[in-house]
Amino acid sequence: MSDLYLSVVLTGVADDGAVEATRAAWTTGLCVPAEVVVSPSRNAGIRQAAGEFVVATRAGVTPSAEIIALVNARRLDAGAIYRADVLEESAGVRRLWTREGCSRVSAEGVRLAEDKDVYAGDGSVVLGAGWFPVESDACYRWIESAAEFEIARPDWALPELLIDMESGPSAGGPLAVEVVNEAGVVRLAATVAGRCRVSARMGIGARIGA
Repeated sequence: MSDLYLSVVLTGVADDGAVEATRAAWTTGLCVPAEVVVSPSRNAGIRQAAGEFVVATRAGVTPSAEIIALVNARRLDAGAIYRADVLEESAGVRRLWTREGCSRVSAEGVRLAEDKDVYAGDGSVVLGAGWFPVESDACYRWIESAAEFEIARPDWALPELLIDMESGPSAGGPLAVEVVNEAGVVRLAATVAGRCRVSARMGIGARIGA
């Protein structure tokens, strides 16, 4: 078995400045035996890797402090496949790549509404984890079994949230939905069958879970 704990496979061209910057970001923080493999092909780089664990990434994507700490603690599980959110910036546009898809984000990391979206992009509603991108053929979003959002309610507005919902084909029938605030108080419990509109009384900040 190799003495290397980690192989970082970078997809890119060896003399690219982004490759060198990414290489430095990994090697500077790691305290475990590691190598950086630069390859134009991810699959070829993985085959070349000699480490006990392999990270497949691309030039320009640097690891977070949390990822470096996890590797240095040697807590990786040989039977698991890991993934991490990726924040990238290109031409002044910041994008966050998550399990659900890609979202534009502000400099503070807040997800931004698309031009055609299910909510207004005025800052009164901010989506968190669990929301898939807007479907291109219609204005709706799929959600995970739990999806988060925050509300900044103006003083003049009623403490009521109206949500248009529709159960998807995989639900297999009526779907039980709860809207829970950040204190864990259930503000709405409803059964969604087909398309409907539900109303929930709530304060600042909430998460929705089905």
